[in-house]
Amino acid sequence: MRFLSISGTHGPRLSGVVAMLTVAGLAVGMLAVPSAVADEKSPRSCAVQGHLTEGDTNNLVTVIHGNTEIDTFTHPIYFDGAFSPVGIAQERDVTDLTTFVSQVSATIVYAGRVRCDNGDVSRFGVLEIKFLATASFDTNSFVGTFRIIGSAGGLAGTSGHGTVSGVPGVPGGNGPFVGTLHLGGDA
Repeated sequence: MRFLSISGTHGPRLSGVVAMLTVAGLAVGMLAVPSAVADEKSPRSCAVQGHLTEGDTNNLVTVIHGNTEIDTFTHPIYFDGAFSPVGIAQERDVTDLTTFVSQVSATIVYAGRVRCDNGDVSRFGVLEIKFLATASFDTNSFVGTFRIIGSAGGLAGTSGHGTVSGVPGVPGGNGPFVGTLHLGGDA
C-alpha cells in the first residue's frame, strides 16, 4: 500500500550539486541548484496558486519497525497553475500503522516557469522546494507547507512559502497550493 509521498530528508541536499532531471524518460538537463541568495534590492512579492498531482514512484525502499513503516522514493510532481510543468521529488514518509497517519517530507527540484497570479511576471529557472505534510488515510486527506530553499537561473534569489492540502497517495495524490514568492533579481 503506497501513501502520500513528498519527502527527501534522507539523502544529501540537492543544493549546490548538479541534479539530472528526467521527465517521461527525456533528460531535461544538468542544472546547478545553489542555495537562494538574498538580493540587495527589495524582492518583489508575487501571489501564486495552482494544483499538484503526484506521479508514479521510483526507487521505492520500505522498512518496517514494529508499527512504523518508512518509505523513501522519488517521483514526479506535475504542476498546474503558477508552476509548470513538472518537478522531481525525493520523498520520505513515516507512517504509524496503527493510526494510518504519515509524516511526509520531500525535497522537490523544479525546473520550469513560474507565473504570478496577476500574470505580470513570468520567469524560467530552477527552484528547490521543501515540502512537509501530515497525511491521514482514515480521513483521506493531507495538509502541508512548502518553502523555497534554493533557486537558480531566471529565478535566482527567489524565496517564498505556502500551503498545500488534498488527497494523499502516490501515484494520484493531489491538491491545491497557495503561497507567496519573493522574486529576487530584476522583476
